[in-house]
Amino acid sequence: MPSYVSFCAMVAIYSAGAGGNYILDATNFLEFLPVVYSWLVTAMALWWAVGYTIAGLLAWAFMSNFSCDPDATMETCHRAQNMGWRYLHFTCGGLVIVMSIIRVLFIRMVHTPKWLISQNRDDEVYQILVGLSDKYNRSFKLTLEHLKSQGQVINTEKSAWSKVRLVSHFSGLFSTRRLGYSTVVIIINWLLIGTVSPLYGLFLPFYLKSQGAQTGDDSNYTTWRNYAINQVAGLVGPVIAGFLVQTRWFGRRGTLAIGAAFTTALQLGYTQIKTPAQNVGVSAAISAASNIYYGTIYAYTPEILPAAHRATGYAICVVLNRVGGVIGVLVGSYANVNTVAPL
Repeated sequence: MPSYVSFCAMVAIYSAGAGGNYILDATNFLEFLPVVYSWLVTAMALWWAVGYTIAGLLAWAFMSNFSCDPDATMETCHRAQNMGWRYLHFTCGGLVIVMSIIRVLFIRMVHTPKWLISQNRDDEVYQILVGLSDKYNRSFKLTLEHLKSQGQVINTEKSAWSKVRLVSHFSGLFSTRRLGYSTVVIIINWLLIGTVSPLYGLFLPFYLKSQGAQTGDDSNYTTWRNYAINQVAGLVGPVIAGFLVQTRWFGRRGTLAIGAAFTTALQLGYTQIKTPAQNVGVSAAISAASNIYYGTIYAYTPEILPAAHRATGYAICVVLNRVGGVIGVLVGSYANVNTVAPL
């Protein structure tokens, strides 16, 4: 990259490309699953952690060995000495290309039956259901004639931009008082998560320094080793969440409460660390606990939204989550980070 601005532009472009999958993965998976297996949407967040772990381990390898020292200047740090982040992008980008080719050429996904029904494409719905029953050796008694006898959807959606359709999807999220309350709460939840996470990360190092905490040396090796450890610890969270959401006493809301409570307690405890070992241990525990919450809300959001407007509602949540992230970074950039007031 010739400049920092161009680097940020490229990051924005590939981040935008990845954003759509974030919403559609959970939505499509949920619509294909039998109700008894809906907990798998929560457990699917494990693959986030797997991806983060792979990236963390690659970062540890490349950034530790092919980066300038943290105290290097522009005069002493040359391109040949600072190829670590480039190698990391090359490798991760290459993995994405390979996965994309596999996805397009070898993994054939079909439309969900719910969406096809909404488009009056009953023949395709029937073919998909027959294929699923054959693949998984399940009995299937529905006939195409019986399916068509149930009537048609009057207002189908066409593949074109429509302001009326967008308004319809948005208003559908607030069609009843209870649904409107749930929608507002879940949207605020996503917004606050996006806002407070960067704020906590920005202020915490300065707070710990002001309290005399010894978090370890700031070498590239230690920094990226700790980062990789945190990502590995994050693998535990979705597994725990997937188990808890299917238990009678916890369910979705109980698991969210547990994830939030443990994350909050650990983050408050993290402000009192004094040694490098405490730094690594508590931060790894925070990564695991926060992934309990993230994994659950990732699945709970499309479940609680009405099926016809699920993608729209989920998209709004994710967009506001990113807006919250921008707000958090801006506050951290212009605020006095040396204050201990937020903690």
